[in-house]
Amino acid sequence: MSQNAIRAIIPLLNFDSDSEKIVLGEGKSILRMSYKELKEAAPEMKSGISALTDLLDMKYVLEVIPSTHDAMSWFEDATRYPVNLIRALRLFKKGAVYAPYKFFSHSFNLRLSVPTHGIDTVSVPSVEYTPYTEAFGVPYILNASESNELLAFSKTVTDPNFASSIHVKKAMTRFFRSYSEKEPEDKIIDYCIAFESLFCRGEGAKGIVISTEASKLLGKDNSEREQIREYLRKAYRVRNFTIHRSIPLVDSLKKQKINDDPETFTYKVEDYLRLCIRKFS
Repeated sequence: MSQNAIRAIIPLLNFDSDSEKIVLGEGKSILRMSYKELKEAAPEMKSGISALTDLLDMKYVLEVIPSTHDAMSWFEDATRYPVNLIRALRLFKKGAVYAPYKFFSHSFNLRLSVPTHGIDTVSVPSVEYTPYTEAFGVPYILNASESNELLAFSKTVTDPNFASSIHVKKAMTRFFRSYSEKEPEDKIIDYCIAFESLFCRGEGAKGIVISTEASKLLGKDNSEREQIREYLRKAYRVRNFTIHRSIPLVDSLKKQKINDDPETFTYKVEDYLRLCIRKFS
């Protein structure tokens, strides 16, 4: 079997693009691939793939082919890289993209060169599955014109110095956790906890501290800073209504005179949090 016949295929659920192929470098690319094409690409796993009904609407996959003769290094990279890519995509822009499955195009034994132990073998499984809740949320749309910026950003995200602060790490944990939440109220709670991790260190009304510090970090002028400050101040009040008074989100928005519907409101707060995390990192 030639090395070119070996590849990992990771379906990107809830993902779309205007490009057939986005090259990420080092043997990694995002490719347009349908459910039918996936089964053709891995015929020995056809029956297993057919049982995964959440793949029916898939449009793209991440492909990882060997860029090294060190089989173990490649397998570890093919296992680790999809996680880092999903993190980078979610921090790059909004959109609920998921990658719960990893398919390997063959079930095979690779000859593995280990300098201190001579020759060994490593058995690579045909499929790996990461438990996840159903893919919900707005589709992730990556335009071809954004690919270079994403590539540079993904390298930043995988840098060991990225988000080195414990406060930023905690914020990122809550940010990524929100993708497993289906209800907008639960997402808002995650976002506010993340904001608290970024900005709150001592005494003071958390809503005021968060809205003030975030506005100073993100606003380009006084007008934009005031807009951000007011929106996040009201957002934290909405959070308080949800937690302490069990008021439905739609009613909380009315009380705060926020004209957005719950979904729009949630994504606006998410975008502010995303930008803050990127600024801190």
